[in-house]
Amino acid sequence: MSLSIVTIADLGKVKNLKTADIVPIINSFTYNKKLVQVICRRQKSFFFPRTQAAVPVLKSFVAKIIASLPGKKASFREIEKKFIDDYAASKLEKCDVVLFHPASFKRSVKRAKEAGAVTVGVATSASHTFVDRLMEEEFSKLDLPMYDTFQKKKIRKYRNLVNEFDYIIAFSDFVKESYIQEGVPGENIYVGISDIDRDKFVPSEEALTNDTFRVLYAASTTPLKGLQYLLDAWTQLDMSDIEMVIAGGYKNIPTALDKRFKNTIENDPRIIDIGHTDSMVCYYQEASVFVLPSLTEGNPRVVMEALACGVPVITTEHAKSIIEDGINGFIVPIRDPGAIREKIKFLYDNPDILQEMRQAARRSIENKKEFGEKVFEIYQDILQREHRV
Repeated sequence: MSLSIVTIADLGKVKNLKTADIVPIINSFTYNKKLVQVICRRQKSFFFPRTQAAVPVLKSFVAKIIASLPGKKASFREIEKKFIDDYAASKLEKCDVVLFHPASFKRSVKRAKEAGAVTVGVATSASHTFVDRLMEEEFSKLDLPMYDTFQKKKIRKYRNLVNEFDYIIAFSDFVKESYIQEGVPGENIYVGISDIDRDKFVPSEEALTNDTFRVLYAASTTPLKGLQYLLDAWTQLDMSDIEMVIAGGYKNIPTALDKRFKNTIENDPRIIDIGHTDSMVCYYQEASVFVLPSLTEGNPRVVMEALACGVPVITTEHAKSIIEDGINGFIVPIRDPGAIREKIKFLYDNPDILQEMRQAARRSIENKKEFGEKVFEIYQDILQREHRV
C-alpha cells in the first residue's frame, strides 16, 4: 500500500505558508515507509529523495510575466497552481492513494483516478460557496456596495472541486459541515487538526510581570476576520486599565471599512496597532486573552499559537479549532460584539479562572494528536473501506 502527495507547499530550505501543513504528513508516511512521491511547488535540499518541484524559479518568473499581461484575469498564484496541476498530471506515479493539498488540482485528480488511485483532498478552509454567501451577507450588513467588484468574481471562479475527490480531510468540524451543506456525504469527510510548533510557541511567566490586562487580536485582516465586531465590543468596555494589541495588518479592506477601523483605533489610546510582525511569540506571551472573531476559518494557526503560549481564546463557532467552551477559552456566535464584550469582562473580573484557563490552554496543545499521525490513521481507514489492505 502506498501514497503520493501533490501540494502547493515549498519544501526544504524554501518555505511558504503551506509548508507547515504538509511536512507532518510527509514525515509520518516516510516513517511508515508508505510514501512514493511528493510533487510540490518548489524544493531545495528536502530530505525525501523523490520530491519534485513543479514550479522552479524560472517557471515562477514566467508565471509572473503571464499574470502581468494586459487583460489577464488569473493571478500569479493561480497560474502557479495550474503549473503544479499540469506537472502532476504528467508525472504522477502509480500508487494506491494520492493526497492533494489543498483540495484542488482538477486535472491531476482526474489522472490519478484514471490510474486507479483513491483521491483524497485536504480542505484547509470552508467551501467557496459557503464563504461566498458569508461575504455577500457581510457586505450587505456593513452597507458596502462594492462586493461585485471586490472579490466575488475571484471566489466564484473557484467553485469547490470537492465532489471530484473520493474523500476529504477537513481542517475542522466547521469546515466539514460547510461541505456537507453543499451536498458532500458526511461519511466521506474526515477531520484532522493541523499542527503548530509547540516548542517555539511556549508560555512565559516572566512576560506577565505587569498588571495590565491585555487583549490580543492577530490576523491578516479582511472583512471576514470580524475585527469590526471586536472593535464594537471594545468600545462597550468602559475600563481605562486595559489594553488591546492589534497585529497582522490589513488585506483587501474596502475604503469605508478601513476608515471605520482607523477612526476607532486612532481615537482610543487603549488600542495599539502594531501591523505586521515576524515576532508574534512575545505578543502572545504578554496577552491575557486572545480574541479572533472570524466569520470563517479552517484551523486558524493564530488560535493554536495562542493556546500553545498559555493564552485563553475567545473565538467564534466558525473558528473554534480545539477550543473547549469554558475550559481553554470561550466560543461565541459570529457577529456578536455583546458576547465578546461579556467574555472579556468575565476574564478581567475573574483572575483565578483566567489562570486555570491559561494552564488548560497549554495542556490542550500538548494533548492534541499530531496531524501526521491522524492523517496516517485516516489513510489506513480509507484502505479498509476501499478493500485495499
